[in-house]
Amino acid sequence: MAVFLKMTEPVYWTDPKKSTFEVTIAGVESVDGRVHIAVLEDVVRPASGGQAGDRGEVSIGSEKFTFSGCVRDRGSLFLVAEKGPSEAGRATLTLDIEWRTAMMRNHTGEHLFAKALTDLLGDVTLGRIWIDGNHGSVEVLSSNVTLDALFNAERTVNEIIARCLPVNSRVVKASEIDKEVRAREGVTSKHDRLRIVEVEGFDKSACSGIHVTNTEEILVFKIIDYGIESDRAHVEFITGSRAVQQLSDIYNEVLRRKTTYPFQVEQIGAVLDKSKEIREGFEAMRDKLLETLTRNPAYDTIGGVRFRAEILPGFDTHLMKRFVKESKMKGPTVLLLFSPGDKCQVMLRTNEMPEEARYYIEDGMRAHGGVGGGRGEVFTCGFTGVEDPQVLFENLKTHIVNKISA
Repeated sequence: MAVFLKMTEPVYWTDPKKSTFEVTIAGVESVDGRVHIAVLEDVVRPASGGQAGDRGEVSIGSEKFTFSGCVRDRGSLFLVAEKGPSEAGRATLTLDIEWRTAMMRNHTGEHLFAKALTDLLGDVTLGRIWIDGNHGSVEVLSSNVTLDALFNAERTVNEIIARCLPVNSRVVKASEIDKEVRAREGVTSKHDRLRIVEVEGFDKSACSGIHVTNTEEILVFKIIDYGIESDRAHVEFITGSRAVQQLSDIYNEVLRRKTTYPFQVEQIGAVLDKSKEIREGFEAMRDKLLETLTRNPAYDTIGGVRFRAEILPGFDTHLMKRFVKESKMKGPTVLLLFSPGDKCQVMLRTNEMPEEARYYIEDGMRAHGGVGGGRGEVFTCGFTGVEDPQVLFENLKTHIVNKISA
């Protein structure tokens, strides 16, 4: 389908908050199981340059068609949907303005963060970038990146947000770009004219994406994850009301835990360090227990079958599998492993038995409200809301012994 856009300066450059447009549907085609609705007017932001496309709805009379993205293909603009109108014509296009606003916040936040890091480190190059209405991510190529640098840059971004700086844009000749403008390598040689997005008094960047009109609209910028390697760092972040809510939720969770484990909020770092120390000690003790239990196994004999049942606090399915792998099972054998708790985990392993493992435990599991499954020599199951794990263990053990003895 050959379609020619009515090319003017995109509306989302000059009026990114406008959400309703009268458009011309030029046609509909099927692409990879989805419907592409061709639109003549350049009113929606297509996915490109590491940013997701707009979302929204087109209406023709009483019919409404939701689009989950938009792309530019072969010089044409397409709305990506599950279904589309049967014929071309005039339509009303309404953007998902919450999705767009979130993308605007995330995109401008990424600009501020990149500039703040550049000011701190001096030799920053940006790698892969992704911006959508949920979050943003950016790859920072530099051998100088540290966690402190990331947090300092975050602090700078939030200071800029609080200063309520205007965000403006203009189109200039590529030859007029000066050294103050941040631009990806090679961009000036690929385009005769470029759009410059300027955060007044702080940053100038060559960019064709959508942005807020004032930094105060971002509300807050928060790093939520990171990874640092020798020559790069990957940073995930959120902005806006989502960031405010997540910060509030985390802080409230800290306050809630104070009632069961007294500490000052300022001590949270020390509390986490202690928790890590305890966890590492527990894991070392658990490994030692595993080694001891598998070195000198103790089995009962029931009608010629070796039977062993172990309660293993803190063991998960992965560790139970390790236990089974390291346990030497010769001849007819049944091994029951039980990890107690409000949610109990159970594994039954058999060897050279006349029936599959499920035969010896499945009925008992169901009688006590458990769920699980397995084939051959291994059966795993779990129980939730267990009031007395010891009683459950003894009941399962008795059931298995009766099955072996039958």
